[in-house]
Amino acid sequence: MSRTRSIPLRAGRRGGDALVGSGAHGAAPHPSYPTPVRSPGCRPAGRRTATACAARAHVRLRRARRAGTAARARSGAARSTARHPDHRRFVRGHALRRHPFPEGRVITHVFFDNDGILVDTEHLYFEASRRVLAARDIELREADYIQLFLRENRGLLHYADIYGWTTAELDELRRTRNAIYTGLLVREARVIDGVRDVLDRLYGRCRMAIVTSAYADHFELVHSRTNLLHYFDFVLKDGDYAASKPHPAPYLTALARSGAAPETCLVVEDSERGLAAATAAGLRCVIVPSRLTRGERFEGAWRVLDDIRELPGLIDEA
Repeated sequence: MSRTRSIPLRAGRRGGDALVGSGAHGAAPHPSYPTPVRSPGCRPAGRRTATACAARAHVRLRRARRAGTAARARSGAARSTARHPDHRRFVRGHALRRHPFPEGRVITHVFFDNDGILVDTEHLYFEASRRVLAARDIELREADYIQLFLRENRGLLHYADIYGWTTAELDELRRTRNAIYTGLLVREARVIDGVRDVLDRLYGRCRMAIVTSAYADHFELVHSRTNLLHYFDFVLKDGDYAASKPHPAPYLTALARSGAAPETCLVVEDSERGLAAATAAGLRCVIVPSRLTRGERFEGAWRVLDDIRELPGLIDEA
């Protein structure tokens, strides 16, 4: 009888720090708003209702001015919602609130994730993790990997907590896993279909950068044979910022490095963790799901694409 045993997932913890997007809707009126006797369209229910209506009118006026006129602002928002094939789900997820960027704003900078977007490596990391756990008679199923490694970012630490592994044991397992992963990268890593064509089309039109959580040695090993790095102005890897995704630090660092305004930037990611980092940094995020992340919800994404080859056309329309 096999000694391999499957460990059920514990209830995931969302983390101690909530990642809050830019702007709070439904907040109390700003203290600088005057308290009117009655605002147009409001019920005569007293000063609180009138003040709230005045605040909403003030916000609508500011949005209309940014777009040029109130009519242009309304029609632009309608076009944006109608054009999206899954707009109802995204409206329910408040994506339009999190990304109050007017249509027609030119995208000048594109920040790409690496693993799962440019190179097909995520399944190799799963295989390396599966092997190192199997050596301890622990089965790592694909669904467990998606939850623990891709969503919660806990990985081997989850199993260390269950089995009481010491820090030294955990570090040794990570070294073994990384060595297996390195060998798999040498033999099997490849550029994702369509990526080279997309970079060719965007080169010279947008400034591009890579923002990844990959270790520097793994990143350099993969890209020593891809011939992709000449397309990019800079690369941010693990250790180049204060905290990893889903913390916004990687993309805040990219913004500072590029000198670009947030509304002119676009992030391309394949996971909920990357999406959370981008939106917490105040950036629009396009999702191109990989095989391992295709079942995720991606609430708050600006767009979800079936293929990265759709990206240049989307940028043209923005």
